Amino acid sequence: MHPFKTSFLAIALLPAGALGADGSSAPAGNAALAALEARAPAEQYNPDFTTRFHRDVFALVDGDTLKTGDDFFRAATLSQGFAIEYRVARIPYELALAACGEGDPNAEKLLAGAWDSLLHSVGRPLRFDFYGMVASNPDSDEFTLEPAPKVIRDLMIDPAAAREAASKASDNPEAQAIVNADQAIRAHWYAMTPDQSKDAVKADHQRNRRIREIVKEGSLHTARDFENASLVMQHSSAFAGYQLAHELAVCSMLLGDKGTGRWLVAATYDRMLLSIAQYQRFGTQGAITLGTQISPELAPTDEAGICDGERVALGCPTLAGKRADSYVYAAEALTEQGKGGEAEAMARDGMARVSKAYPDGSWRTFNAERVLGASLLAEKNYADAEPLLLAAFAGLEKAESTLPRNVRFHIREAAESLDKLYEATKRPDEVAEWTSRVDAFDRSNPASH
Repeated sequence: MHPFKTSFLAIALLPAGALGADGSSAPAGNAALAALEARAPAEQYNPDFTTRFHRDVFALVDGDTLKTGDDFFRAATLSQGFAIEYRVARIPYELALAACGEGDPNAEKLLAGAWDSLLHSVGRPLRFDFYGMVASNPDSDEFTLEPAPKVIRDLMIDPAAAREAASKASDNPEAQAIVNADQAIRAHWYAMTPDQSKDAVKADHQRNRRIREIVKEGSLHTARDFENASLVMQHSSAFAGYQLAHELAVCSMLLGDKGTGRWLVAATYDRMLLSIAQYQRFGTQGAITLGTQISPELAPTDEAGICDGERVALGCPTLAGKRADSYVYAAEALTEQGKGGEAEAMARDGMARVSKAYPDGSWRTFNAERVLGASLLAEKNYADAEPLLLAAFAGLEKAESTLPRNVRFHIREAAESLDKLYEATKRPDEVAEWTSRVDAFDRSNPASH
């Protein structure tokens, strides 16, 4: 038997279905999940049954019936401990992430080992050697170790202690300043000239180097610190940078970040997979563009063995919702490039798709209105742009307290578009009002513009 598999069988952290989220006996909840748990003692690791058993676990995930943190945790324990190959090693890790995203404390115990298993399955060194594979196989080159930075290792091994320490710590001001610069340079990314784009990439590399130094120094303490570091590191160009960005995002989530940090767990994971020619899983990434060509399609997405419940647990939209969003953001990029008519057509398509994918009152519908209004403004169709932009601003502003930090800048963009509209139509009183609203937003959200 494969040594990695043997180790998993010998030291599985928790028996399948043994604990609920509060440490009590797991409730039946999902009937199909409970049925698999009943089969697990006889089938989970039995060579005569294990293939069929785990195929049924995957089918359960594909059915999108798992919704709660406890559901995800229980399914993760059913799928852990047997995977050598990437297509199955990813399943327990992704389920454990979703469980943590929903706040299940038991799932924290699964992350380090499942992360090591996933990395091994794609031919990468382990980060924790959680199961002692490097230590117990000193003469084998099958298992190698590139330890995660100490600040990450300590946090993922003992999240409770890290949360206690974080509650007494202050945010790192340098990390905040770096992420402010990182976000500011992206305000009009698609409108950059080739030379400006080259300069932006150089600046990204410089910021990445400094964040690596801060991580090595152990100077990250709070959820915001880890989120900021991850947000910068996701603008890397190779696997190692995305891997570090993902680990930082996981740390932010474990420290309690339910906003941008939690979403970054999915986004950095997708970017990491795409960097090694694997399809993304959560659907956070748009299609790769060539030059100024803009595509509304998602990057290739492998939908097997993952469900929308996991996406939602990590602060992402459903896959259908994300596909609708992609048309909206493609329209925005086209507007920045001065392709007015093409942008308007794309924005109207996006509006229709978003209206079908999201419930009435979703902030995403208001954002779609904003993008359509901006495309009309670019065409100098002021009469049609104004009501859309006013409605978009009102809806986004009302939802501000619930918006992830990385999308709050859409409020500013709506106000800025209205400011431009009133300036173009020579209405000085309205210009003064909306200039003041833009300034007020900037004072309250220095990292969002």
